[in-house]
Amino acid sequence: MKPLRRDAVFAFLTMLLLSVLRSAQGSEECEAKVCPTSPSSLCQKFVKKKVDESAYSKYVAPALGLSKGRNVVLLAGVSQYPNLKGNESLVPAANDLQNLRAYLQQDQAFDDVIELTEKDFNRDNLRACLVGYIAPLMRGRSGNRFLMLYTGHGFATGEPTHEHGYLLTTGSLSFDDDYNSVDLAEVRLWLGEILDNAFQSLVLINSCYSGSFFNAPFGKASEALMSKPGAHAITASGSQESAMDDKFGNGSIFFDAFLEAVRDGRAKTYSTDIITVNELFTYITDRIANAPASQTPRSASLRPWLPGGYFFPLKAPSEFTKSNMEKAQPPAGPTTSFGQPLALPAIDVFEVSPTRIVRGAVAQLRWKASAVAGCTINNGIGDVAASGSQAVTPVDSISFQISCIGGEQKVVANTRLLVDSPPRPRIVSFDSDSDSVPSGESVALRWEAENVENCQLENDGDIVESGLDGSGSRDLRLRESAHLVLTCSGADGDVSRSLNVTVAAAKRRQQQHWCCQPNGAKVCLMTGPSTVGTICGCAGLLGSGYVCS
Repeated sequence: MKPLRRDAVFAFLTMLLLSVLRSAQGSEECEAKVCPTSPSSLCQKFVKKKVDESAYSKYVAPALGLSKGRNVVLLAGVSQYPNLKGNESLVPAANDLQNLRAYLQQDQAFDDVIELTEKDFNRDNLRACLVGYIAPLMRGRSGNRFLMLYTGHGFATGEPTHEHGYLLTTGSLSFDDDYNSVDLAEVRLWLGEILDNAFQSLVLINSCYSGSFFNAPFGKASEALMSKPGAHAITASGSQESAMDDKFGNGSIFFDAFLEAVRDGRAKTYSTDIITVNELFTYITDRIANAPASQTPRSASLRPWLPGGYFFPLKAPSEFTKSNMEKAQPPAGPTTSFGQPLALPAIDVFEVSPTRIVRGAVAQLRWKASAVAGCTINNGIGDVAASGSQAVTPVDSISFQISCIGGEQKVVANTRLLVDSPPRPRIVSFDSDSDSVPSGESVALRWEAENVENCQLENDGDIVESGLDGSGSRDLRLRESAHLVLTCSGADGDVSRSLNVTVAAAKRRQQQHWCCQPNGAKVCLMTGPSTVGTICGCAGLLGSGYVCS
Protein backbone atom coordinates (compact mmCIF):
# COMPACT_ATOMS: atom_id res chain seq x y z
CA MET A 1 0.00 0.00 0.00
CA LYS A 2 1.30 3.47 -0.82
CA PRO A 3 1.93 5.89 2.08
CA LEU A 4 -0.46 8.73 2.78
CA ARG A 5 2.23 11.39 2.89
CA ARG A 6 0.98 13.04 -0.32
CA ASP A 7 -2.58 13.56 0.94
CA ALA A 8 -1.34 14.75 4.31
CA VAL A 9 0.86 17.39 2.71
CA PHE A 10 -1.96 18.57 0.49
CA ALA A 11 -4.35 18.81 3.44
CA PHE A 12 -1.83 20.91 5.33
CA LEU A 13 -1.23 23.23 2.38
CA THR A 14 -4.94 23.59 1.73
CA MET A 15 -5.57 24.57 5.36
CA LEU A 16 -2.84 27.18 5.07
CA LEU A 17 -4.42 28.52 1.88
CA LEU A 18 -7.88 28.73 3.43
CA SER A 19 -6.36 30.54 6.36
CA VAL A 20 -4.75 33.03 3.97
CA LEU A 21 -7.96 33.64 2.05
CA ARG A 22 -10.02 34.06 5.21
CA SER A 23 -7.54 36.38 6.82
CA ALA A 24 -7.51 38.49 3.68
CA GLN A 25 -11.35 38.51 3.62
CA GLY A 26 -11.55 37.29 0.04
CA SER A 27 -9.31 37.33 -2.99
CA GLU A 28 -9.70 41.10 -3.55
CA GLU A 29 -7.62 41.97 -0.50
CA CYS A 30 -5.05 39.31 -1.37
CA GLU A 31 -4.77 40.69 -4.89
CA ALA A 32 -4.18 44.19 -3.60
CA LYS A 33 -0.89 43.14 -2.04
CA VAL A 34 2.18 41.51 -3.51
CA CYS A 35 1.64 38.69 -1.02
CA PRO A 36 -0.44 38.39 2.13
CA THR A 37 1.40 38.74 5.40
CA SER A 38 0.46 35.24 6.56
CA PRO A 39 3.74 33.27 6.89
CA SER A 40 4.38 30.18 4.75
CA SER A 41 1.53 31.09 2.41
CA LEU A 42 1.45 29.53 -1.03
CA CYS A 43 1.06 32.96 -2.57
CA GLN A 44 4.29 34.18 -1.00
CA LYS A 45 6.14 31.05 -1.97
CA PHE A 46 5.16 30.67 -5.63
CA VAL A 47 3.90 34.02 -6.94
CA LYS A 48 6.81 35.74 -8.71
CA LYS A 49 4.93 38.76 -10.00
CA LYS A 50 1.71 40.39 -8.89
CA VAL A 51 0.33 43.80 -9.85
CA ASP A 52 -2.85 45.64 -8.95
CA GLU A 53 -3.83 46.33 -12.55
CA SER A 54 -1.94 45.07 -15.58
CA ALA A 55 -2.07 46.58 -19.04
CA TYR A 56 -4.36 43.74 -20.00
CA SER A 57 -6.91 44.72 -17.36
CA LYS A 58 -6.60 48.39 -18.23
CA TYR A 59 -6.73 48.24 -22.03
CA VAL A 60 -7.41 44.80 -23.49
CA ALA A 61 -10.35 43.69 -21.32
CA PRO A 62 -12.30 46.95 -21.92
CA ALA A 63 -11.62 46.64 -25.66
CA LEU A 64 -13.34 43.26 -25.49
CA GLY A 65 -16.24 44.71 -23.53
CA LEU A 66 -15.22 42.79 -20.41
CA SER A 67 -14.88 43.78 -16.81
CA LYS A 68 -11.38 44.19 -15.50
CA GLY A 69 -10.05 40.77 -14.55
CA ARG A 70 -6.92 38.90 -13.65
CA ASN A 71 -4.56 37.74 -16.39
CA VAL A 72 -2.87 34.79 -14.68
CA VAL A 73 -0.07 32.49 -15.87
CA LEU A 74 1.32 29.36 -14.24
CA LEU A 75 4.82 28.33 -15.35
CA ALA A 76 5.65 24.76 -14.33
CA GLY A 77 8.51 22.45 -15.16
CA VAL A 78 11.39 20.29 -14.04
CA SER A 79 14.90 20.05 -15.44
CA GLN A 80 16.67 18.25 -12.56
CA TYR A 81 15.99 14.59 -11.80
CA PRO A 82 18.56 13.49 -9.19
CA ASN A 83 17.22 9.93 -8.98
CA LEU A 84 17.39 9.18 -12.72
CA LYS A 85 20.93 7.92 -13.03
CA GLY A 86 22.48 9.07 -16.27
CA ASN A 87 19.56 11.44 -16.92
CA GLU A 88 19.85 13.76 -13.95
CA SER A 89 19.74 16.95 -16.00
CA LEU A 90 17.30 17.86 -18.80
CA VAL A 91 19.07 20.89 -20.29
CA PRO A 92 16.38 21.82 -22.87
CA ALA A 93 13.79 22.06 -20.08
CA ALA A 94 16.08 24.31 -18.05
CA ASN A 95 16.49 26.58 -21.06
CA ASP A 96 12.73 26.50 -21.67
CA LEU A 97 12.07 27.73 -18.13
CA GLN A 98 14.60 30.52 -18.47
CA ASN A 99 13.29 31.67 -21.86
CA LEU A 100 9.63 31.45 -20.85
CA ARG A 101 10.23 33.25 -17.56
CA ALA A 102 11.73 36.23 -19.36
CA TYR A 103 8.91 36.37 -21.90
CA LEU A 104 6.07 36.02 -19.40
CA GLN A 105 7.36 38.55 -16.90
CA GLN A 106 8.56 41.16 -19.39
CA ASP A 107 6.66 40.94 -22.68
CA GLN A 108 3.13 39.98 -21.63
CA ALA A 109 0.68 41.91 -19.48
CA PHE A 110 0.10 39.37 -16.72
CA ASP A 111 -1.26 40.36 -13.36
CA ASP A 112 -0.03 37.15 -11.69
CA VAL A 113 2.99 35.07 -12.69
CA ILE A 114 3.15 31.88 -10.63
CA GLU A 115 6.04 29.43 -10.83
CA LEU A 116 6.13 25.78 -9.80
CA THR A 117 9.52 24.57 -10.96
CA GLU A 118 12.09 21.96 -9.97
CA LYS A 119 11.47 20.69 -6.42
CA ASP A 120 8.40 22.92 -6.03
CA PHE A 121 6.64 21.06 -8.84
CA ASN A 122 4.79 18.13 -7.31
CA ARG A 123 1.25 16.82 -7.02
CA ASP A 124 0.37 18.62 -3.80
CA ASN A 125 1.71 22.03 -4.79
CA LEU A 126 0.14 21.89 -8.24
CA ARG A 127 -3.25 20.95 -6.85
CA ALA A 128 -3.05 23.63 -4.17
CA CYS A 129 -2.21 26.31 -6.74
CA LEU A 130 -4.83 25.28 -9.29
CA VAL A 131 -7.67 24.45 -6.94
CA GLY A 132 -6.90 26.58 -3.93
CA TYR A 133 -5.43 29.75 -5.40
CA ILE A 134 -6.05 30.22 -9.13
CA ALA A 135 -9.60 28.82 -9.25
CA PRO A 136 -10.91 31.41 -6.73
CA LEU A 137 -9.23 34.18 -8.76
CA MET A 138 -11.22 33.16 -11.82
CA ARG A 139 -14.61 33.55 -10.13
CA GLY A 140 -16.95 36.49 -10.55
CA ARG A 141 -15.27 38.47 -13.32
CA SER A 142 -15.89 38.30 -17.03
CA GLY A 143 -12.37 39.32 -18.04
CA ASN A 144 -10.24 36.69 -16.30
CA ARG A 145 -7.73 34.73 -18.39
CA PHE A 146 -5.50 31.77 -17.57
CA LEU A 147 -2.37 30.35 -19.21
CA MET A 148 -0.45 27.26 -18.06
CA LEU A 149 2.88 26.06 -19.45
CA TYR A 150 4.79 22.90 -18.51
CA THR A 151 8.12 21.50 -19.71
CA GLY A 152 9.87 18.37 -18.48
CA HIS A 153 9.90 14.59 -18.65
CA GLY A 154 6.68 12.60 -19.05
CA PHE A 155 5.59 9.02 -19.62
CA ALA A 156 2.43 7.04 -20.34
CA THR A 157 1.05 3.64 -19.38
CA GLY A 158 -1.75 1.55 -20.82
CA GLU A 159 -2.78 0.35 -24.25
CA PRO A 160 -2.73 2.54 -27.39
CA THR A 161 -5.73 4.94 -27.47
CA HIS A 162 -6.16 4.32 -23.72
CA GLU A 163 -2.90 5.74 -22.38
CA HIS A 164 -2.60 7.21 -18.92
CA GLY A 165 -0.11 10.09 -18.84
CA TYR A 166 2.16 11.37 -16.09
CA LEU A 167 4.60 14.26 -15.54
CA LEU A 168 7.78 13.38 -13.66
CA THR A 169 8.96 15.33 -10.62
CA THR A 170 12.36 15.73 -8.97
CA GLY A 171 11.32 12.91 -6.64
CA SER A 172 10.64 10.40 -9.44
CA LEU A 173 12.75 7.28 -9.05
CA SER A 174 12.41 6.05 -12.64
CA PHE A 175 10.81 6.91 -15.95
CA ASP A 176 7.71 4.89 -14.97
CA ASP A 177 7.39 5.93 -11.33
CA ASP A 178 3.69 6.84 -11.29
CA TYR A 179 3.61 7.37 -7.51
CA ASN A 180 6.17 10.18 -7.51
CA SER A 181 4.73 11.76 -10.65
CA VAL A 182 1.78 14.01 -11.45
CA ASP A 183 -1.20 12.26 -13.04
CA LEU A 184 -2.51 14.16 -16.09
CA ALA A 185 -5.99 12.81 -15.40
CA GLU A 186 -5.90 14.61 -12.05
CA VAL A 187 -4.61 17.77 -13.70
CA ARG A 188 -7.67 17.77 -15.97
CA LEU A 189 -9.91 17.58 -12.93
CA TRP A 190 -8.06 20.34 -11.08
CA LEU A 191 -8.39 22.61 -14.11
CA GLY A 192 -12.16 22.15 -14.23
CA GLU A 193 -13.32 25.20 -12.26
CA ILE A 194 -10.71 27.42 -13.89
CA LEU A 195 -11.83 26.44 -17.39
CA ASP A 196 -15.47 26.97 -16.45
CA ASN A 197 -14.98 30.48 -15.03
CA ALA A 198 -12.12 32.02 -16.97
CA PHE A 199 -12.96 34.03 -20.07
CA GLN A 200 -10.15 32.34 -21.99
CA SER A 201 -7.74 29.56 -21.03
CA LEU A 202 -4.81 27.85 -22.73
CA VAL A 203 -2.75 24.86 -21.52
CA LEU A 204 0.61 24.09 -23.17
CA ILE A 205 2.38 20.83 -22.25
CA ASN A 206 5.82 19.84 -23.51
CA SER A 207 6.73 16.30 -22.50
CA CYS A 208 7.02 12.87 -24.00
CA TYR A 209 3.59 11.28 -24.54
CA SER A 210 1.90 14.56 -23.63
CA GLY A 211 -0.95 13.78 -26.03
CA SER A 212 -2.32 11.44 -23.36
CA PHE A 213 -3.68 14.63 -21.75
CA PHE A 214 -6.47 14.40 -24.35
CA ASN A 215 -7.60 10.89 -23.35
CA ALA A 216 -10.79 12.42 -22.03
CA PRO A 217 -14.03 13.68 -23.64
CA PHE A 218 -12.54 16.89 -25.04
CA GLY A 219 -13.87 18.35 -28.28
CA LYS A 220 -12.46 19.06 -31.70
CA ALA A 221 -10.83 22.34 -32.64
CA SER A 222 -13.18 25.33 -32.51
CA GLU A 223 -13.17 28.64 -34.35
CA ALA A 224 -11.19 30.27 -31.51
CA LEU A 225 -12.49 33.81 -31.96
CA MET A 226 -10.42 36.08 -29.76
CA SER A 227 -13.35 38.22 -28.63
CA LYS A 228 -15.28 35.15 -27.38
CA PRO A 229 -14.75 32.82 -24.42
CA GLY A 230 -12.93 29.54 -24.96
CA ALA A 231 -10.48 27.00 -23.58
CA HIS A 232 -7.85 25.04 -25.48
CA ALA A 233 -4.81 22.86 -24.98
CA ILE A 234 -1.80 22.16 -27.18
CA THR A 235 0.61 19.31 -26.49
CA ALA A 236 4.06 18.83 -27.95
CA SER A 237 3.41 15.27 -29.12
CA GLY A 238 0.89 12.50 -29.42
CA SER A 239 0.15 9.97 -26.72
CA GLN A 240 2.70 7.52 -28.16
CA GLU A 241 5.40 9.98 -29.22
CA SER A 242 8.48 11.47 -27.65
CA ALA A 243 9.07 15.22 -27.46
CA MET A 244 12.46 16.36 -28.70
CA ASP A 245 14.90 19.17 -28.08
CA ASP A 246 15.54 21.79 -30.75
CA LYS A 247 18.63 21.25 -32.88
CA PHE A 248 18.39 24.87 -34.00
CA GLY A 249 17.76 26.41 -30.57
CA ASN A 250 18.64 25.82 -26.94
CA GLY A 251 15.32 24.59 -25.56
CA SER A 252 12.67 22.11 -26.59
CA ILE A 253 11.51 22.37 -30.17
CA PHE A 254 7.96 22.91 -28.89
CA PHE A 255 8.62 25.96 -26.72
CA ASP A 256 11.26 27.37 -29.05
CA ALA A 257 8.56 27.36 -31.72
CA PHE A 258 6.08 28.85 -29.24
CA LEU A 259 8.36 31.81 -28.47
CA GLU A 260 9.11 32.36 -32.16
CA ALA A 261 5.37 32.42 -32.80
CA VAL A 262 4.19 34.78 -30.05
CA ARG A 263 7.29 36.74 -29.05
CA ASP A 264 8.78 37.22 -32.51
CA GLY A 265 5.44 37.35 -34.30
CA ARG A 266 6.30 34.61 -36.83
CA ALA A 267 2.89 32.98 -36.48
CA LYS A 268 1.16 36.11 -37.76
CA THR A 269 -0.95 35.25 -40.81
CA TYR A 270 -3.47 38.09 -40.76
CA SER A 271 -2.93 41.84 -40.95
CA THR A 272 -3.23 42.18 -37.19
CA ASP A 273 -0.92 42.41 -34.22
CA ILE A 274 -2.48 39.44 -32.47
CA ILE A 275 -1.53 35.74 -32.49
CA THR A 276 -4.54 33.48 -32.05
CA VAL A 277 -4.41 29.97 -30.66
CA ASN A 278 -5.07 28.54 -34.13
CA GLU A 279 -2.22 30.57 -35.62
CA LEU A 280 0.00 29.40 -32.78
CA PHE A 281 -0.81 25.73 -33.39
CA THR A 282 -0.31 26.14 -37.14
CA TYR A 283 3.12 27.65 -36.67
CA ILE A 284 4.27 25.07 -34.11
CA THR A 285 3.28 22.13 -36.32
CA ASP A 286 4.92 23.69 -39.38
CA ARG A 287 8.08 24.43 -37.43
CA ILE A 288 8.32 20.87 -36.12
CA ALA A 289 7.57 19.45 -39.56
CA ASN A 290 10.67 21.18 -40.89
CA ALA A 291 12.90 19.91 -38.09
CA PRO A 292 14.40 16.44 -37.49
CA ALA A 293 11.77 15.51 -34.91
CA SER A 294 9.31 12.63 -35.14
CA GLN A 295 6.51 14.18 -33.15
CA THR A 296 3.13 15.63 -34.03
CA PRO A 297 1.65 18.35 -31.80
CA ARG A 298 -1.98 17.92 -30.80
CA SER A 299 -4.67 20.52 -30.17
CA ALA A 300 -8.21 20.33 -28.82
CA SER A 301 -10.90 22.48 -27.30
CA LEU A 302 -11.35 21.83 -23.60
CA ARG A 303 -14.78 23.45 -23.72
CA PRO A 304 -16.01 22.67 -27.26
CA TRP A 305 -19.29 24.53 -26.81
CA LEU A 306 -17.38 27.82 -26.50
CA PRO A 307 -16.45 29.59 -29.78
CA GLY A 308 -13.48 31.66 -28.56
CA GLY A 309 -9.81 31.09 -27.89
CA TYR A 310 -6.71 32.48 -26.24
CA PHE A 311 -4.59 35.09 -28.01
CA PHE A 312 -1.24 36.83 -27.57
CA PRO A 313 -0.87 40.57 -28.33
CA LEU A 314 2.15 41.67 -30.34
CA LYS A 315 1.76 45.40 -29.81
CA ALA A 316 1.38 47.60 -26.78
CA PRO A 317 -1.88 46.85 -24.95
CA SER A 318 -2.66 50.58 -24.84
CA GLU A 319 -3.27 50.45 -28.60
CA PHE A 320 -6.10 47.95 -28.29
CA THR A 321 -9.55 49.17 -29.26
CA LYS A 322 -12.79 47.34 -29.74
CA SER A 323 -12.86 48.10 -33.47
CA ASN A 324 -9.33 46.76 -33.88
CA MET A 325 -10.31 43.61 -32.03
CA GLU A 326 -13.28 43.04 -34.33
CA LYS A 327 -11.10 43.54 -37.40
CA ALA A 328 -8.61 41.06 -36.04
CA GLN A 329 -11.00 38.11 -36.11
CA PRO A 330 -9.51 35.41 -38.36
CA PRO A 331 -11.74 33.39 -40.64
CA ALA A 332 -13.03 30.23 -39.03
CA GLY A 333 -11.30 27.04 -40.04
CA PRO A 334 -9.59 23.89 -38.79
CA THR A 335 -6.18 23.82 -37.22
CA THR A 336 -3.30 22.56 -39.33
CA SER A 337 -0.61 19.93 -39.15
CA PHE A 338 2.59 19.87 -41.19
CA GLY A 339 1.37 22.82 -43.23
CA GLN A 340 -1.83 21.08 -44.36
CA PRO A 341 -5.34 21.24 -42.88
CA LEU A 342 -5.56 18.84 -39.99
CA ALA A 343 -8.85 17.20 -40.83
CA LEU A 344 -10.73 15.88 -37.87
CA PRO A 345 -11.51 12.16 -37.91
CA ALA A 346 -14.96 11.44 -39.25
CA ILE A 347 -17.01 8.50 -40.48
CA ASP A 348 -18.58 9.76 -43.68
CA VAL A 349 -20.49 6.62 -44.64
CA PHE A 350 -21.49 3.53 -42.70
CA GLU A 351 -24.50 1.75 -44.13
CA VAL A 352 -25.89 -1.62 -45.08
CA SER A 353 -27.87 -2.28 -48.23
CA PRO A 354 -30.53 -3.46 -48.33
CA THR A 355 -31.50 -2.68 -44.77
CA ARG A 356 -33.85 -5.68 -44.59
CA ILE A 357 -33.31 -9.18 -45.97
CA VAL A 358 -34.73 -12.69 -45.67
CA ARG A 359 -32.54 -15.17 -43.83
CA GLY A 360 -30.06 -16.64 -46.24
CA ALA A 361 -29.93 -13.58 -48.46
CA VAL A 362 -26.83 -11.37 -48.76
CA ALA A 363 -26.50 -7.69 -47.73
CA GLN A 364 -23.59 -5.36 -48.43
CA LEU A 365 -21.95 -3.41 -45.59
CA ARG A 366 -20.17 -0.26 -46.82
CA TRP A 367 -18.09 2.33 -44.98
CA LYS A 368 -15.86 5.34 -45.60
CA ALA A 369 -13.92 7.29 -42.97
CA SER A 370 -11.59 10.26 -43.31
CA ALA A 371 -8.55 11.42 -41.34
CA VAL A 372 -8.26 8.10 -39.52
CA ALA A 373 -5.41 5.63 -39.10
CA GLY A 374 -7.68 2.58 -39.15
CA CYS A 375 -11.07 1.23 -38.20
CA THR A 376 -12.60 -1.79 -36.51
CA ILE A 377 -16.03 -3.33 -37.10
CA ASN A 378 -17.66 -5.60 -34.56
CA ASN A 379 -19.42 -8.95 -35.01
CA GLY A 380 -16.28 -10.75 -36.09
CA ILE A 381 -15.29 -8.48 -38.97
CA GLY A 382 -12.33 -6.93 -37.12
CA ASP A 383 -9.78 -4.41 -38.36
CA VAL A 384 -10.52 -2.84 -41.73
CA ALA A 385 -9.16 -0.08 -43.95
CA ALA A 386 -10.58 3.43 -43.79
CA SER A 387 -12.96 2.61 -46.64
CA GLY A 388 -14.34 -0.62 -48.03
CA SER A 389 -17.27 -3.00 -48.20
CA GLN A 390 -18.10 -6.53 -47.15
CA ALA A 391 -20.89 -8.99 -47.84
CA VAL A 392 -22.74 -10.17 -44.75
CA THR A 393 -25.26 -13.00 -44.32
CA PRO A 394 -26.44 -12.97 -40.70
CA VAL A 395 -29.10 -15.40 -39.58
CA ASP A 396 -30.79 -12.89 -37.28
CA SER A 397 -31.24 -9.12 -37.09
CA ILE A 398 -27.96 -7.50 -36.10
CA SER A 399 -26.38 -4.12 -35.29
CA PHE A 400 -22.97 -3.25 -36.73
CA GLN A 401 -20.64 -0.67 -35.15
CA ILE A 402 -17.53 0.84 -36.67
CA SER A 403 -14.96 2.67 -34.54
CA CYS A 404 -12.07 4.62 -36.06
CA ILE A 405 -9.06 6.33 -34.51
CA GLY A 406 -7.69 9.60 -35.85
CA GLY A 407 -4.96 11.28 -33.84
CA GLU A 408 -6.15 11.24 -30.26
CA GLN A 409 -9.84 11.04 -31.12
CA LYS A 410 -12.15 8.10 -31.60
CA VAL A 411 -15.26 8.28 -33.75
CA VAL A 412 -18.05 5.71 -33.83
CA ALA A 413 -21.01 4.98 -36.10
CA ASN A 414 -23.75 2.34 -36.09
CA THR A 415 -26.10 0.72 -38.58
CA ARG A 416 -28.65 -2.11 -38.29
CA LEU A 417 -29.68 -4.93 -40.61
CA LEU A 418 -33.08 -6.56 -40.13
CA VAL A 419 -33.30 -10.25 -40.98
CA ASP A 420 -36.71 -11.87 -41.52
CA SER A 421 -37.42 -15.59 -41.39
CA PRO A 422 -38.13 -16.93 -44.90
CA PRO A 423 -41.62 -18.38 -45.66
CA ARG A 424 -41.98 -22.09 -44.99
CA PRO A 425 -41.79 -24.34 -48.05
CA ARG A 426 -45.15 -25.93 -48.94
CA ILE A 427 -46.22 -28.68 -51.32
CA VAL A 428 -49.56 -27.58 -52.65
CA SER A 429 -50.31 -30.83 -54.51
CA PHE A 430 -48.74 -34.19 -55.42
CA ASP A 431 -50.91 -36.75 -57.25
CA SER A 432 -51.09 -39.23 -60.11
CA ASP A 433 -53.58 -39.86 -62.90
CA SER A 434 -54.34 -43.31 -61.45
CA ASP A 435 -53.77 -45.09 -58.20
CA SER A 436 -53.47 -48.46 -59.95
CA VAL A 437 -51.81 -49.46 -63.24
CA PRO A 438 -50.91 -52.77 -64.87
CA SER A 439 -47.33 -53.90 -64.55
CA GLY A 440 -45.09 -52.27 -67.09
CA GLU A 441 -47.48 -49.43 -67.67
CA SER A 442 -46.71 -45.73 -66.86
CA VAL A 443 -48.35 -43.50 -64.31
CA ALA A 444 -48.48 -39.70 -64.80
CA LEU A 445 -47.26 -37.74 -61.76
CA ARG A 446 -47.97 -34.05 -61.17
CA TRP A 447 -46.88 -31.69 -58.37
CA GLU A 448 -46.88 -28.04 -57.33
CA ALA A 449 -44.83 -26.50 -54.46
CA GLU A 450 -44.25 -23.00 -53.07
CA ASN A 451 -41.23 -21.29 -51.48
CA VAL A 452 -38.89 -24.06 -52.56
CA GLU A 453 -35.57 -24.15 -54.37
CA ASN A 454 -35.76 -27.72 -55.74
CA CYS A 455 -37.50 -31.05 -55.28
CA GLN A 456 -36.53 -34.74 -55.31
CA LEU A 457 -38.62 -37.83 -56.13
CA GLU A 458 -37.98 -41.14 -54.37
CA ASN A 459 -39.53 -44.61 -54.71
CA ASP A 460 -39.33 -46.73 -51.58
CA GLY A 461 -36.17 -44.85 -50.45
CA ASP A 462 -34.39 -44.93 -53.79
CA ILE A 463 -33.86 -41.62 -55.60
CA VAL A 464 -35.75 -41.57 -58.85
CA GLU A 465 -34.78 -38.02 -59.84
CA SER A 466 -33.41 -34.90 -58.08
CA GLY A 467 -33.14 -31.23 -59.01
CA LEU A 468 -36.78 -31.02 -60.02
CA ASP A 469 -38.50 -27.66 -60.29
CA GLY A 470 -41.03 -26.61 -57.68
CA SER A 471 -43.84 -27.32 -60.14
CA GLY A 472 -43.86 -30.01 -62.83
CA SER A 473 -44.95 -33.43 -64.07
CA ARG A 474 -43.35 -36.75 -64.99
CA ASP A 475 -44.36 -40.13 -66.40
CA LEU A 476 -43.06 -43.08 -64.41
CA ARG A 477 -43.19 -46.67 -65.66
CA LEU A 478 -43.88 -49.16 -62.88
CA ARG A 479 -43.52 -52.95 -62.72
CA GLU A 480 -44.49 -53.26 -59.10
CA SER A 481 -46.43 -51.29 -56.55
CA ALA A 482 -44.66 -48.10 -55.48
CA HIS A 483 -44.49 -45.79 -52.43
CA LEU A 484 -43.54 -42.43 -53.98
CA VAL A 485 -42.21 -39.52 -51.87
CA LEU A 486 -41.71 -35.95 -53.12
CA THR A 487 -39.33 -33.87 -50.95
CA CYS A 488 -38.91 -30.14 -51.63
CA SER A 489 -36.24 -27.90 -50.02
CA GLY A 490 -36.52 -24.17 -49.23
CA ALA A 491 -34.61 -21.54 -47.24
CA ASP A 492 -36.51 -22.43 -44.12
CA GLY A 493 -36.27 -26.22 -44.36
CA ASP A 494 -37.68 -29.26 -46.18
CA VAL A 495 -41.19 -30.54 -46.70
CA SER A 496 -42.42 -33.92 -48.06
CA ARG A 497 -45.55 -35.55 -49.37
CA SER A 498 -46.17 -39.17 -50.51
CA LEU A 499 -48.59 -41.24 -52.54
CA ASN A 500 -49.03 -44.96 -53.35
CA VAL A 501 -49.59 -46.53 -56.76
CA THR A 502 -50.62 -50.16 -56.98
CA VAL A 503 -49.41 -52.31 -59.89
CA ALA A 504 -51.89 -55.14 -60.89
CA ALA A 505 -50.72 -58.52 -62.39
CA ALA A 506 -51.12 -58.77 -66.19
CA LYS A 507 -54.20 -60.83 -67.44
CA ARG A 508 -53.15 -64.05 -69.22
CA ARG A 509 -54.47 -64.57 -72.75
CA GLN A 510 -56.82 -67.52 -72.77
CA GLN A 511 -57.17 -69.55 -75.99
CA GLN A 512 -59.70 -72.31 -76.55
CA HIS A 513 -58.29 -75.56 -78.00
CA TRP A 514 -60.66 -78.09 -79.39
CA CYS A 515 -60.78 -80.78 -82.07
CA CYS A 516 -63.19 -83.26 -83.66
CA GLN A 517 -64.27 -86.58 -82.32
CA PRO A 518 -64.80 -89.52 -84.65
CA ASN A 519 -68.50 -89.01 -84.47
CA GLY A 520 -68.00 -85.43 -85.65
CA ALA A 521 -68.85 -83.73 -82.37
CA LYS A 522 -66.81 -80.64 -81.49
CA VAL A 523 -65.35 -80.94 -78.05
CA CYS A 524 -63.37 -78.27 -76.08
CA LEU A 525 -60.31 -80.05 -74.85
CA MET A 526 -58.33 -77.35 -72.89
CA THR A 527 -57.45 -73.72 -72.50
CA GLY A 528 -54.00 -72.24 -72.39
CA PRO A 529 -51.20 -70.84 -74.45
CA SER A 530 -50.77 -74.04 -76.59
CA THR A 531 -50.67 -73.67 -80.29
CA VAL A 532 -54.17 -73.79 -81.59
CA GLY A 533 -55.13 -76.56 -83.93
CA THR A 534 -52.21 -78.84 -83.35
CA ILE A 535 -53.37 -80.96 -80.46
CA CYS A 536 -55.92 -83.06 -82.35
CA GLY A 537 -54.80 -82.44 -85.83
CA CYS A 538 -58.09 -80.93 -86.78
CA ALA A 539 -57.06 -77.40 -87.38
CA GLY A 540 -59.25 -77.17 -90.39
CA LEU A 541 -62.32 -77.73 -88.33
CA LEU A 542 -61.63 -74.96 -85.86
CA GLY A 543 -64.34 -72.44 -85.83
CA SER A 544 -63.78 -68.85 -85.08
CA GLY A 545 -65.62 -67.76 -81.98
CA TYR A 546 -66.63 -71.21 -80.95
CA VAL A 547 -67.45 -71.50 -77.30
CA CYS A 548 -67.19 -74.75 -75.49
CA SER A 549 -69.93 -75.61 -73.15
